[in-house]
Amino acid sequence: ETPNNTASTLPFAAEPHHNQDMIKRPLWLAAAPVIFLLLWSAGFGIAKLGLQHAEPLTLLALRYTCLLALLLPLALILRPPMPKTKRAWADIAITGFLIQVVYFGLCYIAFKSGVSAGGVAIIVCLQPILVALAAPYTVGEATSRLGWIGLVLGLAGAAIAILSRSSLQAENLW
Repeated sequence: ETPNNTASTLPFAAEPHHNQDMIKRPLWLAAAPVIFLLLWSAGFGIAKLGLQHAEPLTLLALRYTCLLALLLPLALILRPPMPKTKRAWADIAITGFLIQVVYFGLCYIAFKSGVSAGGVAIIVCLQPILVALAAPYTVGEATSRLGWIGLVLGLAGAAIAILSRSSLQAENLW
């Protein structure tokens, strides 16, 4: 007979009071992953539409101005923990600049230049592989064999999804 406490150490075999804690989460917190997924996945399509009416960096500036107007009051209400050191603020500023200005700026410029969303998506899907290639030289962190398998499978899945979408055409229902 095994001790009864074995099941409680497994994350998928939580005791009933743990489930009650999860039920008490606010609705916005439970919905956050779905909202993020919907907003993130719509990004390239919305960018292609917006670029018909604005220049790439103007559209990005408008996008982030709107986000700031929405999130600043929320941050003032929720008061999330903020970085305590100049180094932490610098890390956030550099990361934000690279992701929001360089990454999205180049994606938007590519769209405006006529590159398809699928083409940009394939290039973007290479980013984790490039990071895995650079990590041993920049931060001394090697990617495991299992990590490489996951990266290749992720790239293959993205390629299949993108290539299969490019062969589909919408039909007129009337």
